[in-house]
Amino acid sequence: MIISIILPLIFVFGLASSTGISDNAWDRILWNKTAVQLRLYPGSSTVKFFNNQYEKHQNPFRYKVFIQDLLNKQSPTANTVKYSRLISDQSQYRSQPETGIVYNADEFVSFWTNLTDIANTLFIIQIQINDHNHQTNVINAFIQPFHSTDTNGFRKIPLINLSDQQNNVVGEIEVNYLIIRPSKGDFNPLSDHYVSIDNIRFAGHRGTGIGIRHDLPEKYIENTISAFNYACKNGAQMIELDVQLSHDGIPIVYHDFDIQTFLINRHNDSEHDMFRIPLKDMSLHSLQQISTNYMPHISENVSMLFQSFETLQDVLNHTDPNCGIDVEIKYPSQLTNLQYESELGIELNQYVDRILEILFKFGNERPMFITSFHPDLCSMIRLKQNKYHVAFLTSVKHWSRDPRDFSIESAVAFAQSMMFKGIVPTVDALLTKTNGQYQYIDYVKKRKLGLYVWGNRINSHQIVMSLLDKGVDLLIFDHIDKIMNQTFTANENGFFS
Repeated sequence: MIISIILPLIFVFGLASSTGISDNAWDRILWNKTAVQLRLYPGSSTVKFFNNQYEKHQNPFRYKVFIQDLLNKQSPTANTVKYSRLISDQSQYRSQPETGIVYNADEFVSFWTNLTDIANTLFIIQIQINDHNHQTNVINAFIQPFHSTDTNGFRKIPLINLSDQQNNVVGEIEVNYLIIRPSKGDFNPLSDHYVSIDNIRFAGHRGTGIGIRHDLPEKYIENTISAFNYACKNGAQMIELDVQLSHDGIPIVYHDFDIQTFLINRHNDSEHDMFRIPLKDMSLHSLQQISTNYMPHISENVSMLFQSFETLQDVLNHTDPNCGIDVEIKYPSQLTNLQYESELGIELNQYVDRILEILFKFGNERPMFITSFHPDLCSMIRLKQNKYHVAFLTSVKHWSRDPRDFSIESAVAFAQSMMFKGIVPTVDALLTKTNGQYQYIDYVKKRKLGLYVWGNRINSHQIVMSLLDKGVDLLIFDHIDKIMNQTFTANENGFFS
């Protein structure tokens, strides 16, 4: 129905100027508008033509994204749609060229616009391509208005040739989309300043490190208040934690998406059947009633059994207020095999808003910043509030389908495009030397991004000293008490004095 209205409107880019809007306007958080991003992923299957009549390879086509207000029947416009290429130092969102963008199947390209009425806005991707007769064809993909339930995903859109009378479907284009809505919750996302993390150098990974600290009498468990406070008393200026939502929408501090627990045989309490439950399917009350896979290891300390499911609110209220927090938000990413790490929970905007509400209500002026392996979640955090900095976590291992996680270069380009504070790569990506230099440390620092590093190889005083000396801003590592003790022993005046 919409297509029948739009088809007669033949418009060709390159005939009018595209002024765009000021760059400063794009640095404001969302308030009464919704941000929509359309992305083309690299790969030969993103744009498909059904026959060989178009000289796609000999003469790359140009394309451009327009929007049209259907309610007010306005003409399509590209003036308020900016684009970004995932290339370092060229990824800032900017106005589209008058003559369109040259298509490159190896590039990740993102388009961004802010809308007041998303439900009545049509997106049009227009392609200009030559056929075998060297005639220019105008080919359009019409993306129907998004619904209130849409957040992120992929759509395959027919390509319709408007240059012939039949308006034939000549191919298809696969578009990835993200919809970011203003924060909804009992908090004000506006702030007159960002909380500073600039003077913090040492963070305890999950507090005292992964798992249980069997080497300590207290046997601290990861991601618990007791572990956080112990780390803060023993050299940590900040702790890193993982947070995700329970079934009843409570932010829970826990790393894995699934919980490994036990079903005890009523007739023989020495027999335990182990099984896994998605945390998203458990209420806070249910979580507090179960025993986790830590049980056999600390049976002599029963009081620890139920401390592995802290709420974010309790952590903020009971962890040393002078200790900063790196809040890693967990949300399943899509893998290279198109499956997800875990079953998806509630809609992503609601998910993020619930966590932000707790941070704003109970975070006060504690030094904190927010990180995630999920690129779209990072973008949401960046546009929904302006109190806590955002940094993009990346493993650089091609485990995700998302090209923004493929390399240090792509992570940097993404961070630049969304104006993040920095990136959080694994240390393994930094310890490869080129000509005797740590290539990627210099690469990131030259672009004035924060460099916050994590990984198992940060395991000695020597590594800590070397990375900080080379320009790394923050180190996130296990067993921080042991390594900081080595550091203070090596420098009696204090390493960060």
